[in-house]
Amino acid sequence: MSHKITRRIMNEQIQALAIRKDDLLEQGSLEIKDETSLIHASETLGAIRSFLKKVESVRIFFTKPLNDHLKDINAEFKQISAPLSNLDKQITQKLKDYRQQVEAKRLEEQARLDAEAQARQETSLIPEAIAPIVPAQSKSVYTETGKITFMKIRRWELEDISKVPLEYLKLDDAKITAVIKAGGNIPGIRPWFEEIPQSRRIKNEAI
Repeated sequence: MSHKITRRIMNEQIQALAIRKDDLLEQGSLEIKDETSLIHASETLGAIRSFLKKVESVRIFFTKPLNDHLKDINAEFKQISAPLSNLDKQITQKLKDYRQQVEAKRLEEQARLDAEAQARQETSLIPEAIAPIVPAQSKSVYTETGKITFMKIRRWELEDISKVPLEYLKLDDAKITAVIKAGGNIPGIRPWFEEIPQSRRIKNEAI
């Protein structure tokens, strides 16, 4: 089926759905005052939910082939990028490890020079002995095609959760809901019941 034909059929479907949508929206002003209006509102709710299922079904009919095609394209490119992304991470980690080793040696050498300067100051008449400064590593590595610059970025990791302020903690909604639905209780959580109308079609209705 060509793209133009598919587009024409989809437009026809959308127009039909839009007309039915407008019909249902006319029920927006309904009020529930007695059993009769309660039944009417329930019927309207059922019709809306059935229609929404129809809308979703039509949407999936037209979008699934596109999404499947897009998924296949992404998978093809992923086969190329994934191993290189992993290699990128490996090389990056090796660069970081090497620079950390160099920095550790620099700090160790600086501490040794500082200690020697302190010792000379204590055993000589020189008022102040200044230790030489071990130069820090260059922030950039220059190559034939450009340069790699190392930037210091603040990171974090959990050290003691008991000390973390509550404003930075997030509840696990899925786990809590599973426990509450199973009839369990969690300290600090108040379970409660809410009535939610569930619709079920008993007879065929034109959507």
